[in-house]
Amino acid sequence: MEKLKGYYFGTVIDEKWWKKYLRYTFISRGAGKYWQTDEGIHFIRYFTKRSLFIPFDKICDTKISKSHSGRWGQGKPVLNIIWNNEDKHLNSGFIVGSSEKTLVIYKLLKDILKNLSKSNYITPKNRNR
Repeated sequence: MEKLKGYYFGTVIDEKWWKKYLRYTFISRGAGKYWQTDEGIHFIRYFTKRSLFIPFDKICDTKISKSHSGRWGQGKPVLNIIWNNEDKHLNSGFIVGSSEKTLVIYKLLKDILKNLSKSNYITPKNRNR
């Protein structure tokens, strides 16, 4: 499993940049390394001991944007992973490797999501945005 350099922008609730998800290892943003296992996506920030983990079976969607959580991607595409945990609709933002690698990983995640059963997902409630 190849570990790629990247940047974690943080995780927000209901895709509102001011509503931060403050659980476990998802609090602090920063540079680190990304890798993928059969179970999901891991990201560990430099100088920390615990990685943050997003299981594939909790991921609902992915998208590419220019910013996340009130921060710009400095011209690089930002990978947004939309997932559910603890009955919350979450969105985690990453730059993973180069711009090309981020887009490759985005396409890979889209393919994985097509093959997963949607029966385990919590359907996000309609919310005013």
